[in-house]
Amino acid sequence: TDGLTYLHSHGVKTFIELGPDGVLSAMGHDSAQDSLFIPALRGERPEVTALCTAVATAYARGALPDWAAVLGGRGRRVDLPTYAFQRQRYWLEPPRTPPAERAGSWRYRVEWRPVGETGTPVLSGTWLLAAPEDEPLADACEAAVRRHGAEVVRISADAPRLPADAGAISGVLSLLALDEEPHPSHPIVPRGLARTLDLVKALDTAGVTAPLWLATRGATDLGGTGMSRTDAVGTDIGTTDMGGTGAGGTGTDPGIGVSSGAGSLAQAQTWGLGLAVALEYPRLWGGLVDLPESLGHREAGHLVRVLAGSLGEGTRGNPSENPSGSTADGSAEDQVAIRPAGPLVRRLVRAGAPVRRRDFRPSGTVLVTGGTDGLGAAVARHLATEGAEHLLLTRLADAPEGGTVDRLVAELGELGARRVSVVGCDLADRRAVEELLGTVPDLTAVFHAAGVPGVAALADLDVPALGEALGEKAVGAANLHDALLGRDLDAFVLFSSVAGVWGGAGQGAYAAADASLDALAARRRALGLTATSVAWGLWEEPGQADAERRDQLRRRGVTAMATEAALTALWQAIEEDRATVTVADVDWARFAPVFTALRARPLISDLPEVRLALGEAAKGSGDGRFPELVTRLAGLPEGERRQRLLRVVRAEAAAALGHDSLDAVPPARPFLDLGFDSLAAVGLRNRLASATGLNLPATVAFDHPSAEALAAYLDSRLDPAAGPSIDAGLDSLAATLGALDTADPERLRITARLRTLVAELTRDPADTGPRSMAELVEEASDDELFGLLDAEFGEGGPGL
Repeated sequence: TDGLTYLHSHGVKTFIELGPDGVLSAMGHDSAQDSLFIPALRGERPEVTALCTAVATAYARGALPDWAAVLGGRGRRVDLPTYAFQRQRYWLEPPRTPPAERAGSWRYRVEWRPVGETGTPVLSGTWLLAAPEDEPLADACEAAVRRHGAEVVRISADAPRLPADAGAISGVLSLLALDEEPHPSHPIVPRGLARTLDLVKALDTAGVTAPLWLATRGATDLGGTGMSRTDAVGTDIGTTDMGGTGAGGTGTDPGIGVSSGAGSLAQAQTWGLGLAVALEYPRLWGGLVDLPESLGHREAGHLVRVLAGSLGEGTRGNPSENPSGSTADGSAEDQVAIRPAGPLVRRLVRAGAPVRRRDFRPSGTVLVTGGTDGLGAAVARHLATEGAEHLLLTRLADAPEGGTVDRLVAELGELGARRVSVVGCDLADRRAVEELLGTVPDLTAVFHAAGVPGVAALADLDVPALGEALGEKAVGAANLHDALLGRDLDAFVLFSSVAGVWGGAGQGAYAAADASLDALAARRRALGLTATSVAWGLWEEPGQADAERRDQLRRRGVTAMATEAALTALWQAIEEDRATVTVADVDWARFAPVFTALRARPLISDLPEVRLALGEAAKGSGDGRFPELVTRLAGLPEGERRQRLLRVVRAEAAAALGHDSLDAVPPARPFLDLGFDSLAAVGLRNRLASATGLNLPATVAFDHPSAEALAAYLDSRLDPAAGPSIDAGLDSLAATLGALDTADPERLRITARLRTLVAELTRDPADTGPRSMAELVEEASDDELFGLLDAEFGEGGPGL
């Protein structure tokens, strides 16, 4: 102790203990608390490791070891890597997880669960009903809605003409999907799908915000394996008859299918389209509802409960006070199947570890559609290594020859394929498909990876674009199924995507095709045939999405899957022998808050990661609390407060875009130029709401389109000296009016006052006289006239 005290008093602050263990080092702190004691040896550690750790610790403290002696003359000095501009630290990555383990963590499946019903369903107001002519279910639906209190107005299926007053509409029920006839100009597109798209556009153009419900019949597989549908009525299914009108195509009954237990491919396409509508038109969205073959009194009651929002625990309040069917917190079920036993709701759940039910080893001829690039080429390589003798790869009929295709053929031969054939084929042409398959009697497996990826908002989507998306992918798959009905295959694998599971903004046509593939897999299972449809997330392989789209998906939490691990997941799905499975690497902590920003998404609500992510997001949402940032800003001079806010906005914008530094967001550069889209804007809104405690609109990044502009807006909202901002007051007023019924006298009175105020604010400055009551009465509607009378003579006194 005396020795330690003496050395410490003379400035020694680092002590190395030479001994069998660190006993003295532990005791030394009592005599020199601000010193570092390093045991050279530790009883539980190897001697070399302990000694090297001791020397390194002393060096980090400032000691200067004789490195030549330490390293025995074998060491050499190297510079640490420096990044002069980024100033980021880079460390070695941990060992990679084995492909099978990673693949197992990406697996999900869709479940249908019974749900409770609460209260007596009551509807009110006026509901629009869009249905094909002579559709029996239309009468039953109309009678059910009328029986529960609402008026019904039918609108034409061909060219929907909507009432002039969009605000008078309480809800919209569409049965257009039940029309499975081919579109007259584009026969591979079901007429009901095209009419549904037209209806969505018409409602949006008219400013309708009442909930739109898209009804289908047999669009969904309720069993998860394709063989346990609750309402199966037999297996007299026949062919799909989705042949196109290309060279040799018959053009008859394209895109249709039959309506027995195996479901309808055409109506599955409307289900997929609806998933995109939910994301692109959240304020218009009601949901998807799959109906049974007939609508008896019991089933009609289930339907009205769905429309009234009175299913399960997510619904709050009296349905009679909520005629539109949406709940106060947006948590009403929006993907429902009605069956005689009761309604079922759709849920995405973890699929768990794969169970190997059979072995799959490719032999003979294996067909890979779209097999010359992207995912198809990756599958072809794997098949070659697994022993496929003959690989038959298809490509677009007009695709160029040579180049990369020749190199792929050579590579496949080196990997083990004895023979590789490349054929141009229009898969949407049934006769072309039949001719192709007629040349390969030894065909043992099909991998259908063909498809035309693309992004198009529903507002820009038209029937030709729908046909292009459905052609190779959906119609091609149905043509393959029909042509191979008489063959016993080892595998029939369809490449779908997550757009057909939870939707994708800008992917309405793609989602329609994906949903059709899942329905086809279920149909084959109902026939006792092999089929596996895999709904993929993003692969590392090129071709699935361009660089910009990949970056968007990464920022939203969808990570590209390594090809090796994705192929492992593919083989797991085939050998598990399940009809459908979803395989995607999703960071739910990033994905869920943005995906649910504008409304609840019950589909993903049962995933534990989603519950955790949304729980954390709720803690920081704009709920009127007084966040730490606001406390720090209080009392700062105006200039300093604005600069502090600007740094916060830049940092949160960078995070929303997936950048590590606020330097990626220049103060004056428009958000759109930085790559902001609607989901990134919502993500920024959520982050700023959490940081400030403010209730911010989802469009705040577009309303204030740069970091400087947005910081100024937030400053006006947060400055205690400024008092409530005009924007905040208008937001509050809009929320208050939105909660009132359209016929509420108070709403009419306030509307009339606002019209008077707008007239005063927009009048000609040269006109200095007050507007007369006669002028106001001349311009007012009947309802507004009563509001004006209330404003002039009601409890509030005359005028404004």
